[in-house]
Amino acid sequence: MPPGVMDTPRSGQPSAEAGLAWHTLGADQVLHSEGVDGQRGLSSAEAAARAQRFGPNTFAAGQAEPRWRAFLRQYRDAMQLVLLAAGIGSLYPLKQLGTGILLILLTLFNAIMGLQQEGKAAAAVAALQKMIIITARVRRDGQLAEIPAGQLVPGDIVAIQAGDIVPADGRLLRAATLEVDESALTGGEPPVTKSADAVAGAGTPLGDRTDMVYMNTHVTRGAGEFVVTATGMATEVGHLFGMLAEEQAVTTPLTRQLDRLSKQILVIAGLALIASMALNLARGDTFIAVFNAAVAFVIAAIPVGLPMVVTTILAWGPSGSRAVMVLLGARVSAGPVAVLLECHPGGRRLTGRIVVLPRPGP
Repeated sequence: MPPGVMDTPRSGQPSAEAGLAWHTLGADQVLHSEGVDGQRGLSSAEAAARAQRFGPNTFAAGQAEPRWRAFLRQYRDAMQLVLLAAGIGSLYPLKQLGTGILLILLTLFNAIMGLQQEGKAAAAVAALQKMIIITARVRRDGQLAEIPAGQLVPGDIVAIQAGDIVPADGRLLRAATLEVDESALTGGEPPVTKSADAVAGAGTPLGDRTDMVYMNTHVTRGAGEFVVTATGMATEVGHLFGMLAEEQAVTTPLTRQLDRLSKQILVIAGLALIASMALNLARGDTFIAVFNAAVAFVIAAIPVGLPMVVTTILAWGPSGSRAVMVLLGARVSAGPVAVLLECHPGGRRLTGRIVVLPRPGP
Protein backbone atom coordinates (compact mmCIF):
# COMPACT_ATOMS: atom_id res chain seq x y z
CA MET A 1 0.00 0.00 0.00
CA PRO A 2 1.44 3.44 -0.86
CA PRO A 3 2.45 5.56 2.12
CA GLY A 4 -0.29 7.71 3.60
CA VAL A 5 -3.11 5.76 1.96
CA MET A 6 -5.81 4.21 4.14
CA ASP A 7 -7.71 0.98 3.57
CA THR A 8 -11.17 2.52 3.90
CA PRO A 9 -12.42 5.59 2.04
CA ARG A 10 -12.52 8.70 4.21
CA SER A 11 -13.44 11.24 1.57
CA GLY A 12 -16.76 12.21 3.08
CA GLN A 13 -14.90 14.12 5.79
CA PRO A 14 -12.70 17.20 5.43
CA SER A 15 -9.14 16.31 4.59
CA ALA A 16 -7.90 17.70 7.90
CA GLU A 17 -10.09 15.23 9.78
CA ALA A 18 -9.23 12.33 7.52
CA GLY A 19 -5.50 13.05 7.84
CA LEU A 20 -5.23 12.86 4.07
CA ALA A 21 -4.07 15.66 1.77
CA TRP A 22 -5.57 14.59 -1.56
CA HIS A 23 -3.54 17.02 -3.65
CA THR A 24 -0.25 15.43 -2.52
CA LEU A 25 -1.25 11.94 -3.67
CA GLY A 26 -0.88 10.48 -7.11
CA ALA A 27 -3.95 9.56 -9.15
CA ASP A 28 -3.49 5.82 -8.50
CA GLN A 29 -3.14 6.45 -4.77
CA VAL A 30 -6.35 8.46 -4.67
CA LEU A 31 -8.26 5.76 -6.57
CA HIS A 32 -6.90 3.11 -4.20
CA SER A 33 -7.84 5.18 -1.17
CA GLU A 34 -11.35 5.74 -2.51
CA GLY A 35 -11.74 2.07 -3.37
CA VAL A 36 -12.82 2.72 -6.94
CA ASP A 37 -11.83 1.44 -10.39
CA GLY A 38 -10.80 4.37 -12.56
CA GLN A 39 -12.11 2.71 -15.72
CA ARG A 40 -15.48 1.44 -14.47
CA GLY A 41 -16.23 3.83 -11.65
CA LEU A 42 -18.47 2.83 -8.77
CA SER A 43 -21.13 0.18 -9.09
CA SER A 44 -24.74 1.19 -8.58
CA ALA A 45 -24.90 -0.83 -5.36
CA GLU A 46 -21.76 0.79 -3.95
CA ALA A 47 -22.98 4.26 -4.95
CA ALA A 48 -26.26 3.64 -3.12
CA ALA A 49 -24.39 2.43 -0.03
CA ARG A 50 -22.17 5.51 -0.02
CA ALA A 51 -25.18 7.77 -0.51
CA GLN A 52 -26.63 6.28 2.69
CA ARG A 53 -23.31 6.77 4.47
CA PHE A 54 -22.37 10.28 3.35
CA GLY A 55 -25.76 11.76 2.53
CA PRO A 56 -26.74 13.88 -0.49
CA ASN A 57 -24.34 16.24 -2.21
CA THR A 58 -26.21 19.31 -0.99
CA PHE A 59 -25.80 21.96 1.68
CA ALA A 60 -27.61 21.56 4.96
CA ALA A 61 -30.89 23.44 4.85
CA GLY A 62 -31.37 26.00 7.59
CA GLN A 63 -34.22 25.58 10.02
CA ALA A 64 -37.28 27.37 8.69
CA GLU A 65 -38.66 30.05 10.98
CA PRO A 66 -42.32 29.50 11.93
CA ARG A 67 -44.68 32.08 10.48
CA TRP A 68 -45.98 33.07 13.90
CA ARG A 69 -42.45 33.79 15.09
CA ALA A 70 -41.72 35.78 11.93
CA PHE A 71 -44.89 37.79 12.62
CA LEU A 72 -43.84 38.52 16.21
CA ARG A 73 -40.38 39.51 14.97
CA GLN A 74 -41.97 42.42 13.12
CA TYR A 75 -42.74 43.90 16.56
CA ARG A 76 -39.09 44.07 17.59
CA ASP A 77 -38.95 47.47 15.95
CA ALA A 78 -39.04 50.21 18.58
CA MET A 79 -41.50 52.35 16.61
CA GLN A 80 -43.88 49.40 16.30
CA LEU A 81 -43.81 48.98 20.08
CA VAL A 82 -44.40 52.70 20.56
CA LEU A 83 -47.42 52.60 18.24
CA LEU A 84 -48.77 49.50 19.96
CA ALA A 85 -48.39 51.14 23.38
CA ALA A 86 -50.06 54.30 22.08
CA GLY A 87 -52.96 52.27 20.71
CA ILE A 88 -53.46 50.46 23.99
CA GLY A 89 -53.20 53.79 25.84
CA SER A 90 -55.86 55.25 23.58
CA LEU A 91 -58.22 52.37 24.34
CA TYR A 92 -57.58 52.66 28.06
CA PRO A 93 -57.52 54.98 29.98
CA LEU A 94 -58.40 57.56 27.28
CA LYS A 95 -61.24 55.37 25.93
CA GLN A 96 -60.76 56.75 22.41
CA LEU A 97 -61.79 53.63 20.51
CA GLY A 98 -61.35 55.08 17.02
CA THR A 99 -57.78 56.29 17.65
CA GLY A 100 -56.78 53.14 19.53
CA ILE A 101 -58.09 50.75 16.89
CA LEU A 102 -56.47 52.80 14.11
CA LEU A 103 -53.05 52.72 15.78
CA ILE A 104 -53.22 48.98 16.40
CA LEU A 105 -54.31 48.40 12.80
CA LEU A 106 -51.29 50.42 11.65
CA THR A 107 -48.96 48.09 13.55
CA LEU A 108 -50.72 45.10 11.99
CA PHE A 109 -50.34 46.66 8.53
CA ASN A 110 -46.60 47.16 9.05
CA ALA A 111 -46.15 43.61 10.34
CA ILE A 112 -48.16 42.06 7.48
CA MET A 113 -46.25 44.06 4.85
CA GLY A 114 -42.91 42.89 6.22
CA LEU A 115 -44.12 39.30 6.51
CA GLN A 116 -45.52 39.35 2.97
CA GLN A 117 -42.24 40.63 1.54
CA GLU A 118 -40.30 37.89 3.31
CA GLY A 119 -42.73 35.31 1.94
CA LYS A 120 -42.30 36.61 -1.62
CA ALA A 121 -38.51 36.53 -1.26
CA ALA A 122 -38.55 32.95 0.04
CA ALA A 123 -40.80 31.87 -2.84
CA ALA A 124 -38.54 33.61 -5.38
CA VAL A 125 -35.41 31.96 -3.98
CA ALA A 126 -37.12 28.54 -4.00
CA ALA A 127 -38.15 29.05 -7.62
CA LEU A 128 -34.60 29.99 -8.59
CA GLN A 129 -33.23 26.90 -6.88
CA LYS A 130 -35.64 24.71 -8.84
CA MET A 131 -34.53 26.36 -12.09
CA ILE A 132 -30.81 25.94 -11.38
CA ILE A 133 -30.38 22.16 -11.50
CA ILE A 134 -26.73 21.16 -11.92
CA THR A 135 -26.10 17.79 -13.55
CA ALA A 136 -22.92 15.74 -13.64
CA ARG A 137 -21.57 13.20 -16.12
CA VAL A 138 -20.46 10.32 -13.93
CA ARG A 139 -18.96 6.92 -14.70
CA ARG A 140 -20.87 4.10 -13.01
CA ASP A 141 -20.88 0.40 -13.87
CA GLY A 142 -18.49 1.22 -16.69
CA GLN A 143 -20.97 3.57 -18.39
CA LEU A 144 -20.96 7.37 -18.57
CA ALA A 145 -24.34 8.67 -17.38
CA GLU A 146 -25.73 12.11 -16.58
CA ILE A 147 -27.27 12.42 -13.12
CA PRO A 148 -28.26 15.28 -10.79
CA ALA A 149 -25.22 16.60 -8.94
CA GLY A 150 -26.99 16.02 -5.62
CA GLN A 151 -26.66 12.25 -6.18
CA LEU A 152 -22.86 12.27 -6.36
CA VAL A 153 -20.95 10.37 -3.68
CA PRO A 154 -17.27 10.25 -2.71
CA GLY A 155 -15.44 7.96 -5.12
CA ASP A 156 -17.51 8.83 -8.19
CA ILE A 157 -15.57 9.44 -11.41
CA VAL A 158 -16.88 12.67 -12.98
CA ALA A 159 -16.15 14.13 -16.43
CA ILE A 160 -16.08 17.90 -16.90
CA GLN A 161 -15.60 20.22 -19.85
CA ALA A 162 -15.72 23.93 -20.70
CA GLY A 163 -18.94 25.54 -19.52
CA ASP A 164 -19.57 23.08 -16.69
CA ILE A 165 -19.98 23.92 -13.03
CA VAL A 166 -17.82 21.60 -10.93
CA PRO A 167 -20.38 19.54 -8.94
CA ALA A 168 -18.13 18.45 -6.03
CA ASP A 169 -14.60 18.63 -4.69
CA GLY A 170 -12.26 16.17 -6.38
CA ARG A 171 -8.76 15.09 -7.40
CA LEU A 172 -8.05 15.28 -11.13
CA LEU A 173 -7.23 12.04 -12.92
CA ARG A 174 -6.92 13.51 -16.40
CA ALA A 175 -6.78 17.08 -17.71
CA ALA A 176 -6.58 18.41 -21.28
CA THR A 177 -5.86 22.19 -21.42
CA LEU A 178 -8.19 22.44 -18.43
CA GLU A 179 -8.75 25.85 -16.85
CA VAL A 180 -11.10 26.58 -13.94
CA ASP A 181 -12.32 29.92 -12.62
CA GLU A 182 -11.93 29.65 -8.82
CA SER A 183 -12.31 33.36 -8.07
CA ALA A 184 -15.51 32.82 -6.08
CA LEU A 185 -13.63 30.52 -3.70
CA THR A 186 -10.05 31.80 -3.60
CA GLY A 187 -10.41 35.42 -4.74
CA GLY A 188 -7.94 34.88 -7.57
CA GLU A 189 -8.80 36.73 -10.76
CA PRO A 190 -7.57 34.69 -13.79
CA PRO A 191 -8.67 31.06 -14.37
CA VAL A 192 -6.28 28.45 -12.96
CA THR A 193 -4.58 25.99 -15.29
CA LYS A 194 -5.12 22.46 -14.02
CA SER A 195 -3.18 19.23 -14.42
CA ALA A 196 -3.25 15.71 -13.00
CA ASP A 197 0.25 15.99 -11.49
CA ALA A 198 0.41 15.81 -7.70
CA VAL A 199 1.28 18.98 -5.78
CA ALA A 200 3.84 18.71 -2.99
CA GLY A 201 3.16 20.23 0.41
CA ALA A 202 0.15 19.41 2.57
CA GLY A 203 -0.26 23.09 3.49
CA THR A 204 -0.40 24.34 -0.10
CA PRO A 205 -3.09 27.07 -0.46
CA LEU A 206 -6.28 26.16 -2.30
CA GLY A 207 -5.45 28.39 -5.25
CA ASP A 208 -2.16 26.55 -5.83
CA ARG A 209 -3.58 23.04 -5.72
CA THR A 210 -3.60 22.63 -9.47
CA ASP A 211 -4.56 18.96 -9.32
CA MET A 212 -7.80 19.67 -7.43
CA VAL A 213 -11.17 21.04 -8.51
CA TYR A 214 -13.73 22.49 -6.13
CA MET A 215 -17.50 22.56 -5.98
CA ASN A 216 -19.33 25.50 -7.61
CA THR A 217 -16.28 26.70 -9.56
CA HIS A 218 -16.57 27.15 -13.34
CA VAL A 219 -14.70 25.30 -16.08
CA THR A 220 -13.69 27.91 -18.64
CA ARG A 221 -11.55 25.82 -20.98
CA GLY A 222 -10.60 22.26 -21.83
CA ALA A 223 -11.82 19.00 -20.36
CA GLY A 224 -10.92 16.62 -17.59
CA GLU A 225 -11.93 13.81 -15.31
CA PHE A 226 -11.75 13.68 -11.51
CA VAL A 227 -12.59 11.43 -8.61
CA VAL A 228 -14.90 12.96 -6.00
CA THR A 229 -13.17 13.41 -2.64
CA ALA A 230 -15.79 15.48 -0.77
CA THR A 231 -19.47 16.26 -1.16
CA GLY A 232 -22.03 18.56 0.41
CA MET A 233 -21.01 20.29 3.61
CA ALA A 234 -17.60 18.54 3.56
CA THR A 235 -16.53 20.53 0.47
CA GLU A 236 -14.56 23.76 0.70
CA VAL A 237 -17.55 25.86 -0.31
CA GLY A 238 -19.60 23.84 2.19
CA HIS A 239 -17.24 24.99 4.94
CA LEU A 240 -17.84 28.60 3.88
CA PHE A 241 -21.59 27.98 3.83
CA GLY A 242 -21.41 26.62 7.36
CA MET A 243 -19.45 29.63 8.63
CA LEU A 244 -21.94 32.03 7.04
CA ALA A 245 -24.84 30.13 8.61
CA GLU A 246 -23.24 30.60 12.03
CA GLU A 247 -22.93 34.37 11.62
CA GLN A 248 -25.18 36.38 13.89
CA ALA A 249 -27.70 38.69 12.27
CA VAL A 250 -26.81 42.38 12.42
CA THR A 251 -29.12 45.36 12.30
CA THR A 252 -29.18 47.49 9.19
CA PRO A 253 -28.32 51.23 9.19
CA LEU A 254 -31.99 52.10 8.62
CA THR A 255 -33.06 49.97 11.59
CA ARG A 256 -30.48 51.60 13.83
CA GLN A 257 -31.54 55.08 12.76
CA LEU A 258 -35.22 54.34 13.32
CA ASP A 259 -34.45 52.83 16.73
CA ARG A 260 -32.44 55.91 17.67
CA LEU A 261 -35.28 58.18 16.48
CA SER A 262 -37.83 56.16 18.45
CA LYS A 263 -35.75 56.38 21.61
CA GLN A 264 -35.33 60.12 21.18
CA ILE A 265 -39.09 60.53 20.72
CA LEU A 266 -39.75 58.41 23.81
CA VAL A 267 -37.32 60.42 25.93
CA ILE A 268 -38.76 63.76 24.79
CA ALA A 269 -42.34 62.56 25.19
CA GLY A 270 -41.58 61.10 28.61
CA LEU A 271 -39.99 64.31 29.85
CA ALA A 272 -42.92 66.31 28.46
CA LEU A 273 -45.38 63.96 30.18
CA ILE A 274 -43.65 64.35 33.55
CA ALA A 275 -43.41 68.13 33.20
CA SER A 276 -47.06 68.42 32.09
CA MET A 277 -48.32 66.28 34.97
CA ALA A 278 -46.23 68.17 37.51
CA LEU A 279 -47.43 71.58 36.33
CA ASN A 280 -51.12 70.58 36.12
CA LEU A 281 -51.06 68.83 39.48
CA ALA A 282 -49.48 71.95 40.99
CA ARG A 283 -52.43 73.94 39.63
CA GLY A 284 -54.83 71.70 41.55
CA ASP A 285 -56.19 69.57 38.70
CA THR A 286 -57.26 65.98 39.47
CA PHE A 287 -54.80 63.16 38.78
CA ILE A 288 -57.10 61.35 36.32
CA ALA A 289 -57.66 64.48 34.23
CA VAL A 290 -53.95 65.30 34.27
CA PHE A 291 -52.94 61.74 33.34
CA ASN A 292 -55.43 61.50 30.48
CA ALA A 293 -54.26 64.83 29.07
CA ALA A 294 -50.60 63.79 29.37
CA VAL A 295 -51.19 60.48 27.60
CA ALA A 296 -53.06 62.24 24.80
CA PHE A 297 -50.14 64.66 24.47
CA VAL A 298 -47.64 61.80 24.23
CA ILE A 299 -49.70 60.01 21.57
CA ALA A 300 -49.94 63.22 19.56
CA ALA A 301 -46.14 63.53 19.62
CA ILE A 302 -45.67 60.10 18.01
CA PRO A 303 -45.28 60.11 14.18
CA VAL A 304 -47.83 57.37 13.63
CA GLY A 305 -47.46 57.46 9.86
CA LEU A 306 -43.66 56.99 9.80
CA PRO A 307 -43.51 53.17 10.05
CA MET A 308 -46.25 52.80 7.45
CA VAL A 309 -44.48 55.15 5.01
CA VAL A 310 -41.09 53.45 5.52
CA THR A 311 -42.56 49.96 5.13
CA THR A 312 -44.47 50.93 1.98
CA ILE A 313 -41.43 52.52 0.34
CA LEU A 314 -39.15 49.59 1.14
CA ALA A 315 -41.74 47.09 -0.08
CA TRP A 316 -42.24 49.01 -3.32
CA GLY A 317 -38.51 49.24 -4.06
CA PRO A 318 -37.72 45.52 -4.59
CA SER A 319 -40.93 44.94 -6.58
CA GLY A 320 -40.13 47.88 -8.84
CA SER A 321 -36.56 46.71 -9.48
CA ARG A 322 -37.37 42.96 -9.67
CA ALA A 323 -34.91 42.34 -6.85
CA VAL A 324 -35.17 39.59 -4.26
CA MET A 325 -35.07 41.19 -0.80
CA VAL A 326 -35.53 38.84 2.14
CA LEU A 327 -35.75 41.51 4.84
CA LEU A 328 -37.22 44.92 4.03
CA GLY A 329 -34.78 46.74 6.28
CA ALA A 330 -31.83 45.20 4.44
CA ARG A 331 -32.65 47.10 1.24
CA VAL A 332 -31.09 50.30 2.54
CA SER A 333 -27.84 48.45 3.37
CA ALA A 334 -27.13 48.01 -0.33
CA GLY A 335 -27.12 51.77 -0.80
CA PRO A 336 -27.03 53.29 -4.26
CA VAL A 337 -25.24 50.70 -6.40
CA ALA A 338 -24.93 49.74 -10.03
CA VAL A 339 -24.80 46.03 -10.91
CA LEU A 340 -22.43 44.92 -13.63
CA LEU A 341 -23.13 41.46 -15.06
CA GLU A 342 -20.25 40.00 -17.04
CA CYS A 343 -21.09 36.79 -18.90
CA HIS A 344 -18.73 34.35 -20.57
CA PRO A 345 -20.37 31.79 -22.86
CA GLY A 346 -18.55 28.49 -22.78
CA GLY A 347 -19.71 25.09 -24.01
CA ARG A 348 -23.20 24.02 -23.03
CA ARG A 349 -23.68 26.46 -20.15
CA LEU A 350 -23.22 30.14 -19.47
CA THR A 351 -20.79 31.16 -16.79
CA GLY A 352 -20.48 34.66 -15.44
CA ARG A 353 -19.72 37.01 -12.60
CA ILE A 354 -21.78 39.69 -10.87
CA VAL A 355 -19.90 42.72 -9.57
CA VAL A 356 -21.56 45.37 -7.41
CA LEU A 357 -20.06 48.84 -7.82
CA PRO A 358 -20.86 52.15 -6.13
CA ARG A 359 -23.01 54.32 -8.32
CA PRO A 360 -21.50 57.79 -8.85
CA GLY A 361 -23.42 60.80 -7.62
CA PRO A 362 -25.38 61.50 -4.43
